[in-house]
Amino acid sequence: MSSAAWTSLSTEDRQALAQAANLANADMTQRWGYDMPTEAIEAAGGAGIEFVEADASLIQAVQDFAATERETAIELAQRNFGIEDAGDHVARFLDLLEKWEGIVDGMAPADIAARVQDEVWSQVDFASYGG
Repeated sequence: MSSAAWTSLSTEDRQALAQAANLANADMTQRWGYDMPTEAIEAAGGAGIEFVEADASLIQAVQDFAATERETAIELAQRNFGIEDAGDHVARFLDLLEKWEGIVDGMAPADIAARVQDEVWSQVDFASYGG
């Protein structure tokens, strides 16, 4: 949303928009990340498409690559953007990722949105946020 559009909204409208976007994000993640892939796999299977399991060496290579990404992200943030404490930011992100993976496991999108609302958006001062 543009800053001009955002600042034209009342505080109540900003809060309502953030709450609606919060729910939409949870719904979209469920649909695109889980429902649609399941539907696609079922449709492909029904069309006779054969799925082949990845070789263990490919799986290991992907895991090895992923293991280097933390240090790569830190290095790039420091070199390209001058973020000297990038390691702290990455560590905080990973801590939050682990926390929220544990929270949302098995939850419905509406319940996830409610939890994010309670833990994140309820802390925001919409009178000054983004203004």
